[in-house]
Amino acid sequence: MMPRGQTYLVAAKPQQQPSEADETTNNHNQQEDEHDHDHDQQHQHVDGGSESEQRRSNSLSHQKAAAATTETTANVTVQPRPASGNILQPAATAANGVSSSSSSSSSSSSATPSTSAAASTATSTTPSLTPVVSTFLAGPGPPIGVVCGHFSMQGVRAEMEDRVTMLPHPSFNQVAEVADGIHRSFFAVFDGHGGDVSAEYCRQHVHMNLLSSDAFLHGGSQLECLRTALTRTEAEFCAACRRINLVSSSGTTAITAYLVNDKLVVGNIGDSRAVLCRAGGKALNASEDHKPGRQDERQRIEALGGRVGITEEDAFRNGSRPCSCLWGFMTAGRPLRVFPGGLSVSRTIGDISMKTNALVSSEPEMVEVILNPSDEFLILACDGVWDTMSSQQAVDCVRKVLTTCRKEDVLTLEAQADLAAKNLANWAFRRGSTDNISVVVVMFQHTPESIATAAAANTTMKKEKK
Repeated sequence: MMPRGQTYLVAAKPQQQPSEADETTNNHNQQEDEHDHDHDQQHQHVDGGSESEQRRSNSLSHQKAAAATTETTANVTVQPRPASGNILQPAATAANGVSSSSSSSSSSSSATPSTSAAASTATSTTPSLTPVVSTFLAGPGPPIGVVCGHFSMQGVRAEMEDRVTMLPHPSFNQVAEVADGIHRSFFAVFDGHGGDVSAEYCRQHVHMNLLSSDAFLHGGSQLECLRTALTRTEAEFCAACRRINLVSSSGTTAITAYLVNDKLVVGNIGDSRAVLCRAGGKALNASEDHKPGRQDERQRIEALGGRVGITEEDAFRNGSRPCSCLWGFMTAGRPLRVFPGGLSVSRTIGDISMKTNALVSSEPEMVEVILNPSDEFLILACDGVWDTMSSQQAVDCVRKVLTTCRKEDVLTLEAQADLAAKNLANWAFRRGSTDNISVVVVMFQHTPESIATAAAANTTMKKEKK
């Protein structure tokens, strides 16, 4: 049994650029860049090239992936949780080296104009789950096994500000000190900006706040467990900063997934994203990006007296803009931002200076769904991925690697998940991402019991329709 004061955590480690082996692994993806729109409209199957050639490519990639796995994940790493208040001790060093401007690591546009436009167009066609205010699904059904992997790279940024948490079953229950037969897993990607203080705080506290929530302790809904964890972490972080008079520009987005047997709950704050791969490789957005240009986010910001624009001058412009052609050339590839402040994300944890007027919100947007046997995997990734590709492209990329690995049958499931995450991150880097990139891939292992339960529920539903 684990001591209460310790947690299984995975910290994102920086990697400057892809290796030569990654170039071999990503060869098919590079060839498909010219056909992005077609790529979004139909499922892409694994190329039927030479089997020996694929085996050599996969073997070489596995060697590099294994090394990266040892360095970055080591399966699960045990780290003690710092005493209350001490987590912000390195904040002075981190904050002092950061400009007081509220530029976000998730705020800069990471892709070239053409790539951003293509990704934006393709993303708009990906269906999304509807966010919910309160739980509406029944309790969890039969358990579903999970295998997870992750990969992070620093890219061209000067610092690595992303953090990752992976607590698959049974690690989560060991941390929670429960043995009730329920399979619980927790995964998160925190995309920090203005330093890594906020992202590091979330990495160490969100799952612990989930475990200490009233909903978890007293058998409440899984949705409320995760919502409470996120809101409490935000409140505690801001309170700790004020307590030591640290007016920090550090903030982070948070994309979190809490899996309880066959029920998946996703909590999102910011512009990282969760994408579910359903039957036939179809992408389904399990979260919606919190960008200032999103209609409801823009209306909320403007109702509070803020403005949205590419620059502060543009945001508070009273007159007309330059001609459309000139304006398009001047602003190509540049994101919309919240002013005053200049963040290009409309919801975050941290960013104390932006919370005084509530222009930047910390309210999580929640989604929950019952998984079915056709659900293959879940992707959690920061905007370093989504600025350069659509949800469907990411699903196709991961699915291609997993399909090839199953055919080759030379890697463990954990190594397959790691390789798929690494391949997706490297592809985003090659497509022009200039941000830190972090990816978590969660593969679902459906049991006979979960398949039978889903089939029975489907049969009952059909009878009710008749």
